Parts: sequence; C-alpha cells; structure tokens
Amino acid sequence: MFVLTLGKKKYLYCQLYSTMILSLAVGLFSVLPTNTFAESTTATTVATTSTTVLSTISSVVVSQALAVAAGHVISSREVKISYIIDQALAMPLDAADKPAESPAVKNKKKESVKASSHSSLKDQWLLANESPDLQAHLAQVLVEIVVSAEAESFSIGQIDKEELERWQKHLQEQTQSWAPWKTFEVQQDELSGILNRKMRAKNFLKFKMEASGVTVSEDEVKQYYEKNRVKFGNMPFAQFRQSIRDKLTQDQTQDRLKDWFDILKRKYRVRLLSNQQSKT
Repeated sequence: MFVLTLGKKKYLYCQLYSTMILSLAVGLFSVLPTNTFAESTTATTVATTSTTVLSTISSVVVSQALAVAAGHVISSREVKISYIIDQALAMPLDAADKPAESPAVKNKKKESVKASSHSSLKDQWLLANESPDLQAHLAQVLVEIVVSAEAESFSIGQIDKEELERWQKHLQEQTQSWAPWKTFEVQQDELSGILNRKMRAKNFLKFKMEASGVTVSEDEVKQYYEKNRVKFGNMPFAQFRQSIRDKLTQDQTQDRLKDWFDILKRKYRVRLLSNQQSKT
C-alpha cells in the first residue's frame, strides 16, 4: 500500500511517478488536434452549478479524438476523466483511526459534502479543450498506455487488488456528490480499466527505475561539484556529496527511461491525430 503521511494527513501515494511520467513525455507533441465531435452528455444536466462552471463544463463535454497508442484511440474525454482521477486520488485520506461517529454526525457531514461539491478546488479538476493542461495530461495518458501494455506483455507490474480497492473507494468518496463528474457518465468497466492501467504503469515504472542499475562514481560527483562551485559557494564538498550523487543518479535514470520510452513509442505506434483533420 502506497500511503504518504504529511503532518496529520495521509495521502494515497499514487502520484509517486507523476513528475517522472511528464518528464518522459516532454517533446512528445506540440499541438492539439481539431477533430471534434459532440458527446451525448451536455452541461444542462448540471442545473445547480454557477454560470462559470456551466461554461467550463460545456467545453469539457465536447470530446476530441486526440491520439492513438497500442491500437487504442484516446479521446479528450478520457484524458479529462484520467485527470480528475489523479486529482481525486491526491486528496487526503480520512483518518482510519477516528472513533465511530453517530448517524447524526454522519448525516451532517454528508450534507456538508453536498454543499461543497462545487467548490473552487474541484472546479479546477475540469479541463477545457483549449487548456494547456489537457495537452500535458494527454502526454501522461500516452505514457501510461504504452508502459502498461509493455508491463502486460512481460507479466510485470501486477495489480494489487487491495490497493486497487483502496483507490476505487477513495475516488468514490471524492466524486460521488460532485455533479460535474456525473456528466461524464463513466461506466464501472471503463473506470476499472483506467485505474488498472495507472496502477500497472506505476508498478512497472517503479520496477524499471529500480532495475536501471545506474551507478554514479565518486569522480562524477566531484566533477559536478567543481563545475558548479558558484552554486555551492564556500561550503565543503562533503556536505553536498550525497545530494549530488542522488541528483546525478536521478538524471541518468531519467535519460535511460526516456530512451526506453522512445522505443515504446515506436513499438506501440504512438501518434497524434492532429494532422488527420487536414487530410480529410
């Protein structure tokens, strides 16, 4: 179970690899496609939201076919759902050791959740088609798809059912009373597929990082220190030895993973659909 404690709050450590995934995907593409079609759902189903949020949802529920990877067509709808899932899973967990609450207290909390379901925080989870964050998260989804496919082909990065159930429960707690989530009409099979993909990709990336075998020599650490003396000032080398080694190890690991990802892009035929519109 990946759980991170910060202060008095506990978090699912599901975004352990998010920064790595985005760095792997740098330079993957530069423009968003324009092959647009309307989805069956509309913003009118969310009658209680503010005008601003309704405007955002109107943009959110227009879906685009963005890319293809491993024979799977990725739509903007899927990217938006994936983004909401990541944001929801990053929210703090309820303390497991809290004393049992009375039904009255529980009912009050439920009402409080409903009243705050359209809070500004959750409204930020909605990605509009023109949002730069949509492009960034598309890169993450593409990496998740190809890494998950590779993991499955080698039977590596197996799914921990207990952890998966924890993810599902936490996601449900964060979205069940949030009206915009319902406009996506996410089916259980679809949701399970996305969560399985994220978990398998996370586990395989962790395996690859641990198996990368990167070793940084003492000479490399010293050379980095000498080249960056201005940054370190008059502080002694010994004070920065380990932090420099850690940085160089991370950099070299990322370089190897980027090379590996380039291979996966070719193997699983990752391509954007931005040029398809101009050909039709």
